[in-house]
Amino acid sequence: MIRVLIVDDDPAIGRMLARLFERDHDVVIAGDGPSAIALASRAPAPDLALLDIMMPVMDGLALALRFKAMPETRRMPVIFITARSGSTDVIRGIQAGARSYIVKPFKLELLKSTIERALEHQRLARENVRLRGQVEFLKVANAHKAHIDIERYLRLVIESCKKELGAVAAGIPSASLGAAVALALGIGIQNFPEGLAVAAPLRREGFSRTRSFLFGQASGVVEPIAGVLGAAAVLRMRPLLPYALAFAAGAMIYVVVEELIPEAQRDHDTDTATIGAMLGFAVMMALDVGLG
Repeated sequence: MIRVLIVDDDPAIGRMLARLFERDHDVVIAGDGPSAIALASRAPAPDLALLDIMMPVMDGLALALRFKAMPETRRMPVIFITARSGSTDVIRGIQAGARSYIVKPFKLELLKSTIERALEHQRLARENVRLRGQVEFLKVANAHKAHIDIERYLRLVIESCKKELGAVAAGIPSASLGAAVALALGIGIQNFPEGLAVAAPLRREGFSRTRSFLFGQASGVVEPIAGVLGAAAVLRMRPLLPYALAFAAGAMIYVVVEELIPEAQRDHDTDTATIGAMLGFAVMMALDVGLG
């Protein structure tokens, strides 16, 4: 269901606008800018905002600019509904990112048609993102059928995941099947060496091929469970996401160096090799970020 955010310091106008759309849409109302920002920061983010300009604490123009700077709402259409009718006001509203500018008093038919156009534009933008995700997935699938080299195949998977995750970071809800399959495929491919690190030693110790394979598979069972819990945690603790991703990346590097690089296990002092590899990687990333 479409979520509409109404921001007006006049409660009567807020309730009147809510009655117009609450039958077909999920409507939330705020009386000032800070309250609107708090509502927009919660999931699910609004799909459309109707803003008054003259409000206490934070006017509508400043609020619209704030929405454009927030990842959750930067693509959200904004419609100003205000009594300020000067040409300068209209220009400032458009510069603040408004999709439309409606002057009070207004005709309900005009408001409804304006909102319908904005929502249709938003729907088309989401459909465009979904189709792009399917195209990327088809590229990956066709690459697999064509038996191209594994390096290029992995690069296609990674690039498709980057594009989809980048869309999400930009505030576009792009939960498409193609994006999900491409992301799951990329995670599955990088899990092959992790399962092998479990199955190969078991096979060497005399376990049957079937048991070794099943134990290797079982080592990855925790991932979908932890993935669901992690996704739920991200919605609640978004500021911690960069640190959580950094921790996950560090854990993966540790496993790869400790278990899969033969040179790291030649001598008894294996921890020094692992720590040195991780420090070298950290220095490389710092130089990459610092030097561009």
